[in-house]
Amino acid sequence: MTTSAKIRYRHKKQSGGSGQFGEVEIFIEPLPRGSGFEFVSKVVAGSVPGQCIPAVERGIKEAMLSGGLAGFPMQDIRVSLLDGKHHSVDSKEIALKR
Repeated sequence: MTTSAKIRYRHKKQSGGSGQFGEVEIFIEPLPRGSGFEFVSKVVAGSVPGQCIPAVERGIKEAMLSGGLAGFPMQDIRVSLLDGKHHSVDSKEIALKR
């Protein structure tokens, strides 16, 4: 990764009964070679519940392994969780991990 990017992603699935909903806004930036991965939560006012933030980090780590668009694993990046949305019933860990 050579440039930074701000991304907003919404996961929404309804299949009769309880659904899945989660939305996150992240900022990704490259780090110097060999720095590894950094995750920073900058969420304020509970837009993403504290207990769900580790699920967001796990989802990002999984995406790094699969390589996003190009299919090559990513490394040496910092991801900042800026904002998000959740639903009291439909925001399960799986929705925020995707």
